[in-house]
Amino acid sequence: MTKRAQDHVGGGVGSIRPRIYHGICIGRRADFSDEPNFRKSDCIYDSNALCVPCLGDIYSLFSAITGEVFGSKNASDNYEILYTAKGLSAILAGRGAAAVAVYYAGSFSVPYYIAATADIIAAAVALYILRPLIRKRIARES
Repeated sequence: MTKRAQDHVGGGVGSIRPRIYHGICIGRRADFSDEPNFRKSDCIYDSNALCVPCLGDIYSLFSAITGEVFGSKNASDNYEILYTAKGLSAILAGRGAAAVAVYYAGSFSVPYYIAATADIIAAAVALYILRPLIRKRIARES
């Protein structure tokens, strides 16, 4: 998405397409993760090649969305909370996915499906909750 289009639709709405695409890519990875005759390494490489561009777009929108939702009054505090949560989730996500995989007899398809579902839910939240919230804040400031 170009910068001009991003400014027009806003960061919250701009994150919908990468979230949905990322969710689909992760879901495809889950479909193939338990196939006995499928070369898992090829599946992981292919799905990573499709997922990584989405992550760059999603992470670059964090600061834009934070500014749009909360404004610039307490920007440094808002970024501090956002990136602390991001770091904590990065630390805990691997352990949580491993625990779920162990519970389901070593299958990583369930954690992949959970991640794909979370991406789709995040896209819906951006569309139905974040978008009206941003519009209200901008209308209030105008």
